Amino acid sequence: MAALAANEARLDIAATWQREYESHLEGRLESTLRYLGAIPAAELRSHARSFFALLQETQRYPRMLGTTLRLIAALHPLPMHWGMTYAWEPVLRFALEHTPRDETPQRAEYRCALGDVLLFTGRFDEAVEQSRTVLSIASVPEALVARAGRIAFLSLRFSGKRAEAEGVLEQGRARFMADRPSAEVPADLAMAWLVCNQSRLEWLREKGQPDEAYALVNEMIALDRRLGVPDPIRTADLLTQRSTLLWSRSRYAEAIADLNGCIELYRGAGDILNAESRRCNLGLAHWLTGDLDPAEANLAAAMQLYQRIGLDQM
Repeated sequence: MAALAANEARLDIAATWQREYESHLEGRLESTLRYLGAIPAAELRSHARSFFALLQETQRYPRMLGTTLRLIAALHPLPMHWGMTYAWEPVLRFALEHTPRDETPQRAEYRCALGDVLLFTGRFDEAVEQSRTVLSIASVPEALVARAGRIAFLSLRFSGKRAEAEGVLEQGRARFMADRPSAEVPADLAMAWLVCNQSRLEWLREKGQPDEAYALVNEMIALDRRLGVPDPIRTADLLTQRSTLLWSRSRYAEAIADLNGCIELYRGAGDILNAESRRCNLGLAHWLTGDLDPAEANLAAAMQLYQRIGLDQM
């Protein structure tokens, strides 16, 4: 009897400690969510390993599923901008697997996010599959439909399927009024118009139509600013595109202004990889104007980045 009582006491102690541990984890989840909402994205990168460790541990406990999914949604897409795309993929798959079926917009968001990962890692057929799943669902918000279409467009284009890519683009142009001036587009289609025209902008440049591309990117930037710059990384991407078009017209001072603007936006959004890599373009633009000191400083910084991450882009 004494041995049985002692064993029960040990089990009670173990159960108490387990409850305390789970309570501690739940507290960590909630405090991390508050932290994410209060701290600028650029300052979060130094805590990346802690975020991943917390997610890995909390995924083991069904009672924490809802809060864990909130944390994943709050973090995305920052880990991809931190150079942790491969580590983020299983987290997205977990989120997609456990998000309730009736939460269509959130599931579509995770599918698009997974499509981004697959696109980034060169698995184009899988990226197209995720995109087409989103495109087949009737109740997905238009902005996510446009995003899924963009992932499909890029994946098909990068895999050499130009005709299919153009077909996806044409469908988007018709659905989101992408050929119309932004002033004529209803407010509920404005975000989708921007996303679809990102693909159209790249298509125009690829087809050798720089004047049309320049007019379009200016209109896109103007609309983006009227909307309040809802996605700083997209804004930075647009400034990058315009800087290249300005560069091709020998308007180097304006190109430099756009490059400085996009670098600031990337940094503010926590996308250090793109922020530092754009310094290569900035250095070359300064070099073309004969301003050699900033040219050397920016090119040296870009080369150091490429050496650190193993890219040969110079």
